[in-house]
Amino acid sequence: MVSAPFTGFAAMTSGGVDCSMFVGLPVSAVAYLLLCRSLDIAAEHRSAEQEGALTVH
Repeated sequence: MVSAPFTGFAAMTSGGVDCSMFVGLPVSAVAYLLLCRSLDIAAEHRSAEQEGALTVH
């Protein structure tokens, strides 16, 4: 169900095509990359090993 007040200009121009996935996936990927830049993988592994939650082969 599409309601006219919530239909944007791009959707109206393209005939009502929902392209949210093509926008949402790249935006979330960029946000993930920016937010995880400072993640210390070695420290995460050490913490998981100390808790016994990770077995490294």
